[in-house]
Amino acid sequence: MKKLFTLLFAAALLVACNNTKTDKVETDPATIGMYVQNDTDKPIYWHRTWGMQAKDVMDTIQPGKGLLLQSNTQPPQGATSFIGTINPPEGVQPGGPENGSWNYEWAFNGGNTPIINYANEGGSPSADCPATATKNNAKWAYYAKWSNGKCYKSTEPFTSLTDTLTFTTTVWPKP
Repeated sequence: MKKLFTLLFAAALLVACNNTKTDKVETDPATIGMYVQNDTDKPIYWHRTWGMQAKDVMDTIQPGKGLLLQSNTQPPQGATSFIGTINPPEGVQPGGPENGSWNYEWAFNGGNTPIINYANEGGSPSADCPATATKNNAKWAYYAKWSNGKCYKSTEPFTSLTDTLTFTTTVWPKP
């Protein structure tokens, strides 16, 4: 009996070790994307509520670096937020804010075209698009510039997968 068990175990092990079959995992293609360039002097932290096949994806973009952020949220009900936490520039006077926020939410409005549901309306301390630094009495501000020069608003279609968004920071009010 012991020899039979050993023989069966060895046969199972041999079969398992020779199994080279791999299953190909399919992924839905990206539906939303942007390349983020960090031209500040501190890291920018990102949270994507839906990334590529995963929820709550966290990324860090170091100063002087860039990263392609994508999501494959799907129509007609899919949605995702890209939330950036921007740090103040070196040497800024204490008083705030401690960090800044940038937030866009994309969704599908019943069709196949992604639209912007929320276009950083509360982003602060933003120097422009929208300008919130002065009304919030900020000691610093960030600029977020799209490579195509647009200032996107809520309900606009957004079909790019690679537009570049570049972040810079400055003391505020600007000297």
